[in-house]
Amino acid sequence: MPVYSSISLYARSCKGNFRQENQDFFLVKMISPTRAILAVADGVGGSKNGKLAAFSAVDFINKHLTRFPLDLRQMADVASKAGEMITALNTARADSDPMGTTLTAVAVDGLEAGWVHVGDSRVHQLRVKGSLETITQDHRFIQELINTGELSPAQALTHPMKNILDQCLGCPDLKPDTGRIKLSPGDHILLTTDGLHDHVQASQMVSAFLPTRALDETADILLKQAIKNNSRDNLCLAIARLE
Repeated sequence: MPVYSSISLYARSCKGNFRQENQDFFLVKMISPTRAILAVADGVGGSKNGKLAAFSAVDFINKHLTRFPLDLRQMADVASKAGEMITALNTARADSDPMGTTLTAVAVDGLEAGWVHVGDSRVHQLRVKGSLETITQDHRFIQELINTGELSPAQALTHPMKNILDQCLGCPDLKPDTGRIKLSPGDHILLTTDGLHDHVQASQMVSAFLPTRALDETADILLKQAIKNNSRDNLCLAIARLE
């Protein structure tokens, strides 16, 4: 079986050129040389409480997503409990502007990774041979229209309901998606929020990743590309590379 020596991690978040504050948060955490956890969260809807929701979500993952070997049921349970925490915060604050957030997290364990996902942040796998696959499916209200071909991805970007989620932490009837990814040495895992992936094409993502390119440089290329392509949202990404 092929092996690798370690995982390299990098993450960055910024408010972009149009928003007044940054409501995107990330987590990158080494557990051992071949085990790591990554997560991104995007406060929902520009709510004044979205920042607190997103921060609380990644903080909850940091404290509670700790079990190895991988257990998808545990990952789903942790995400559900994070959602219960956000709901409890909403109840306690009795705020007319309730908080919510996306949450997408990956636990790398050797040559396999488990993921849990709620909302419209995404997990991508960039294989060492240069292909890219988006692993997760958005929990957007218009996603079924995209799946059936009634809306093209380009049309979806300008649809008036493009940012409406039917799943988020803080939403009722939460049902997180989970799954596993098979990995190879040299692969990258990329987590993004919608401010980035809605404005960077797959080919542009692939071209940003080179085996010899430092991860901070790759991140810089992706963030600048999203801004160049007129992203008006916060931007966040987290990257893992199997060295």
